[in-house]
Amino acid sequence: LYSDMNIDDQYTNDFQKKCQNEIHAIVEKHKKDKSIDNLDAEELLYGEVDATIDEINRCILEEGFYTVPPHTWNGFAVLGFKKFACNSQMPIWEYRDKYGQNQGEHAIWLHANYYIHLEMKANKIPCIENNSIKNENFFDFFKKYLRDIIANYLFDYIRIDYVDHIFDNILNEGEKEIPLTEMLTPNEILEIINYLRDTWPGLGMQADHLGKDVTMYAKAGFNLITNSDVSLEYNSVNLRKIFGNLINAKQECKSCRMLWAIDTHDMAHPLFLGKELALREGKMGIVVRFFLSRFANIGRERQPKYEVIGNQDLSFGIHRANNRPESLSWKSNQEVLEIYHEIETQYLLMREDLNESKLVQFTVTNNVASFLVCHPSLLKGWIGVVPVPIVGNNKEIETITLDNIFAFKDRGIPILKSIICYEISESDHFNRTSIEHLCILNFCNTSKKIELTFSNKGLMLIEVNMKYY
Repeated sequence: LYSDMNIDDQYTNDFQKKCQNEIHAIVEKHKKDKSIDNLDAEELLYGEVDATIDEINRCILEEGFYTVPPHTWNGFAVLGFKKFACNSQMPIWEYRDKYGQNQGEHAIWLHANYYIHLEMKANKIPCIENNSIKNENFFDFFKKYLRDIIANYLFDYIRIDYVDHIFDNILNEGEKEIPLTEMLTPNEILEIINYLRDTWPGLGMQADHLGKDVTMYAKAGFNLITNSDVSLEYNSVNLRKIFGNLINAKQECKSCRMLWAIDTHDMAHPLFLGKELALREGKMGIVVRFFLSRFANIGRERQPKYEVIGNQDLSFGIHRANNRPESLSWKSNQEVLEIYHEIETQYLLMREDLNESKLVQFTVTNNVASFLVCHPSLLKGWIGVVPVPIVGNNKEIETITLDNIFAFKDRGIPILKSIICYEISESDHFNRTSIEHLCILNFCNTSKKIELTFSNKGLMLIEVNMKYY
């Protein structure tokens, strides 16, 4: 729009610097008028700073400056310019893929983008011969910015969003990566992470990516990614998948692990599940996820637990609150909160034993799921029982048989001790009870098996000890 200049001419570094200098002058004038040295200073009153920033933004818009949104995951370089919408007073951008097809439906609706790579052209593959495509000023700023944030707030990990396509959006020219979009490349992310770890060697870096491809993300410096199990709806079919993944867990990569996620901040994103986990799973589903995260997710292959604010008492709305000036929907469910803390307290008491133990068996029926954990001494273990959402009115009594894998002698008998025991009513209330009220346990000396016959729906953790006489 500027003096009928072509959009690609406006994207040149010389013109971008001209824009930056003019915007910088506007910002400095408003800061001087308000006697503000630093708009990020913590001691400033938020209302005063917000009002000043609003004034600056209005002035910048009046001068005709607009930030360029990020491209779509399957686009090239930066956006083309389509037209200016006079009714809304904003540019309409052109999102194209390599076939020239419109990709506007994949736009992620962010307001501004960093100037990461130089001399990008609208919807075109960047020039491979350009060896100065990296904007060193940006990287110098961004690394120091993150360093200062960590030092100020003592964060022990950082999560980087929107990294699902970082390996798709590059061309490899020998050992060199050519970025195809205005997005950080794997090597650029690694550079930032290595810079931060020079000061904090133990800093966690989480890729906000649902999957199991830990080896690939380790190459970019990440040591955490989010297990895709979090996206599975709580039912008997998916419980079999989750238990199967746990019992067959192998640590494929020493430098990167999957997280056992109770939730993520954006489960309610319309492009994903469109519903917060607390609303999708309800009280029973959330409690079961917490229970499995501590007593089935165990051993040397254990996935670190990842949870977000609110799940512990069925609050929700973190996705909306992350994008709008609103609070979470606080539910303060006392029942769930107490069970959460009971699970955490028991886990702390058992943690050392569980770190050495192994999930050896599981059974999932229409109404109940159980799993067996064995300590390497073979002298003790644990039986976990969780409810399965019942389809229809199926209330039949079920019997589950678990193989006895403990050290067994002719005169050995198991001593069973209730650690956590709740009956779950038809209205999904959790009531403390005894093992005997939920099920009958039989230990068969002949078959060396443990049988559980359930009469009521419940949540249980039972300690099994072998006694000799």
